[in-house]
Amino acid sequence: MAKIIPFGKNIYVQPLVKEQVLVSDDEVLCTYGTVISIGENVKTIKVGDIIGYDKFGVKDIEVNSVKNYLIPEDSDFLLCTIEL
Repeated sequence: MAKIIPFGKNIYVQPLVKEQVLVSDDEVLCTYGTVISIGENVKTIKVGDIIGYDKFGVKDIEVNSVKNYLIPEDSDFLLCTIEL
């Protein structure tokens, strides 16, 4: 299987569950995912973190029929990290 290694500030994410609505005034639709790999300039996210993001604003990458996402660390579509 191909290994994706993002450049710069990009974060490579594998979705975990269906979309959820974050409890907020805006009721933001949020998808949860596990960080698979990160670019060399990512500072606040690490591999293995679970993050929340808006998938409608991020780039999807399909490898071997599996859809994952590339999200810049400084993107407005990256919403939160999640501690379980």
